[in-house]
Amino acid sequence: MGKYDNLYLLIEDIEGLMESMLISGFNVINTSVLDNMTEIYEHCERVGLSFASETLKDIVQAQEKKRHDMNYNCEESMSKYFLLSNYIEVIKGKLNIEKAKEQMEVRNTLI
Repeated sequence: MGKYDNLYLLIEDIEGLMESMLISGFNVINTSVLDNMTEIYEHCERVGLSFASETLKDIVQAQEKKRHDMNYNCEESMSKYFLLSNYIEVIKGKLNIEKAKEQMEVRNTLI
């Protein structure tokens, strides 16, 4: 198991959440998805992905607020969604570079 495999799994969980939000629409995010988002933002906080944690937390809070507001505008949640999407792509790029470095080191020790 590689050094960054757990982080890859967390990123995949975040991407799965984002896909669920996109499919369901920002006006009807399921309660179970919100619960899952809460678990994942807490996990992100523990591993140091503070931007992801804060953004997911903001989306959860906005969705909770939406339940009590007939005139809710989902524009802020959508904006945070796209910021998080860009952040995840950057993190994945960095992880891919680190994984490539790790593989090169393994090859060099075998030679």
